[in-house]
Amino acid sequence: MRSAALALGFYELLEATAKLLERECTMLPATAHPDAALQMTHAANSLRHPELARDASRLILPLPTNFTGGTSNTGPAAADR
Repeated sequence: MRSAALALGFYELLEATAKLLERECTMLPATAHPDAALQMTHAANSLRHPELARDASRLILPLPTNFTGGTSNTGPAAADR
């Protein structure tokens, strides 16, 4: 969507998408994964970043986090995954 908006010069779509992500972030239920709000905020901020947002050759990557969602990444089973 971002690359199409950039190709067409529809920069307002980037700001509208950032606002949508921020609004959805405030409406997340208490049961939502803790990473959800962080990722949506990161995406909104990235869409507003003056250099990153308007350069179609640069990817907006997820924010690295340490949330595991209740799974354990230790022990012998983790090596088999």
